[in-house]
Amino acid sequence: MKITKHNPSNAGLTLIEMLTVVAIIAILVGILVPVLAKQKINAKAKLARIDCSSIAQSITQYNMDNIGRFPMARDQAANTDGGDVTFSMHDNGPTGAVPHNSDLMIILSAMEGLGGNTVNAGHSRNAKKFNYLQAKMADSVEKKGMGPDGVYRDPFGNPYVVTVDKNGDDKCYDFFYGTEEVSGMGGEIGHNGLMKEKLSNGTIGYVLAGKAMVWSSGPDRSLSPGTGAKKDANYDNIIGW
Repeated sequence: MKITKHNPSNAGLTLIEMLTVVAIIAILVGILVPVLAKQKINAKAKLARIDCSSIAQSITQYNMDNIGRFPMARDQAANTDGGDVTFSMHDNGPTGAVPHNSDLMIILSAMEGLGGNTVNAGHSRNAKKFNYLQAKMADSVEKKGMGPDGVYRDPFGNPYVVTVDKNGDDKCYDFFYGTEEVSGMGGEIGHNGLMKEKLSNGTIGYVLAGKAMVWSSGPDRSLSPGTGAKKDANYDNIIGW
């Protein structure tokens, strides 16, 4: 009878070798997961900036086509210290109620109304029925796109904040970024390139040249009022200019 000797070199992985492989895989996963998560966040932020630009361009085009009018309710009053209008989801701003951005989006999308908002009933604010904004419809108020409530949100679920040049001076004063506490840097140019200006009420503000400015609160979905634009929860805000 032939006896075959056991050759240790042909044996399978030992327990120590298996644990070593598992440890290496765990290390690789620990390195890759944060990298992939960051890439996903960056991709969403890029899409949000594209949306911001598209919204601003749509508003500017509407303004040109409608002889200086903006896509908002006929009786919409200014609600910022700079005489302009900021649209958001907040209930109140420095000088009054802040309307939802659904007013803008419904009119720009040539809808008569959505989610109970009938700001464009009878196409009164977009008589040509021209679709200025190709907004993707969303089936939830937590998803990117124009939700069932008419509000347009970024990929992180934040409503876009939009300010339009209500007083017609070709400058936008946003109720958040217009303040010295947020945008001031001690010079004539503030954070994010906004320009320092003395407002009609005597206070110092920061403005963006143009007909519209758009932004959102970014991945953390939070804001830090009264804090610098690059600090705390403001640091990751999506800026569209």
